[in-house]
Amino acid sequence: MNANPTVLIVDDEAELREVVAEYLEASGFAVAQAENGLEALLKIKRLRPRFVVLDLTMPRLGGVGVLKRIRTFDPAIRVIVVTGTTDEELHRQARAQGAAMALSSISVALNSLRLRKKT
Repeated sequence: MNANPTVLIVDDEAELREVVAEYLEASGFAVAQAENGLEALLKIKRLRPRFVVLDLTMPRLGGVGVLKRIRTFDPAIRVIVVTGTTDEELHRQARAQGAAMALSSISVALNSLRLRKKT
């Protein structure tokens, strides 16, 4: 079993996923990636990650829908929403569904994960 906490990065932008994955791997996390919400749910059930970095606006199944299903499946998974959207209603919905944070900046999210790895 991998001693490093697993983070699932869910975003439809491949370049963003790669940048975040590279950073998290260098910080000692085990990393998996998903390009849409449906793929994310399959990987969550299979991998049982400790953290999910989740975009809100994706094709096939958006972030709020994924978050609702994560909460039903395993409420202990910490979800950090990181999105480029400034839609405050989407941010509110994410927080209402149990997102640990809803951030507009990926750099803030990466620093948060680095700190939480120790807990």
